[in-house]
Formats: sequence, C-alpha cells, structure tokens
Amino acid sequence: SMRARSASHGLAAAWRADQVVQAEEDRAMACFTALGQCGSTKSVAFLRQTLIGRRWKLLLGQKYHIRGAAMALHLLKIQEAQQVLEEAAHCFSPYIRRTVSDVRQ
Repeated sequence: SMRARSASHGLAAAWRADQVVQAEEDRAMACFTALGQCGSTKSVAFLRQTLIGRRWKLLLGQKYHIRGAAMALHLLKIQEAQQVLEEAAHCFSPYIRRTVSDVRQ
C-alpha cells in the first residue's frame, strides 16, 4: 500500500541519516586518537577548547567531540594535557566530568 511504502521510505531515510552520523563520529574519533598518539604540546590548546570551551557541543548533541578531546589529552601523556584533564574533572558539566573519569580508567 501507499502508506506502507511511505513508512518504508521514511525508515530507510532515517537509517541512512544514522549511518552518516555514525560515519562522522567514527572519523572524528579516529582523528582525535591520531592527535593523542602523534600530537604535542601544540595540540593541548585546541583539545582544551574542544573539551571545556565549547559547551554548545553538548547542546547540539555532538558529545563525541568532547569524548574525543578527553581521549586525545589522556593519550598525549604530557603534563599540560593532564592539567587540562584535571581542570575538566572539576568543571560544572556532569557529562564532561564523567567522560574524563572514563578515559582515565
């Protein structure tokens, strides 16, 4: 029926949209991982801004940028990065505090 076809197309479009979002998240996390493995002190300012300076990302549902920045800072294993994680561990946002705790484990 026409209604079933319309519903089917709607579900297919929603599935494709989810796939695009997942692909974007996967690419971003791969970039953050690479930055954490290959970055330097020059990366810390960007990662700090991404982790605790862009609260609007929480509102836009782009929490994976926050997770990625926390993970990259943790992977950097340099004092400046650890200081940013410590600052984030005490910030106002429960999501950011929990994310920092998760990457440290």
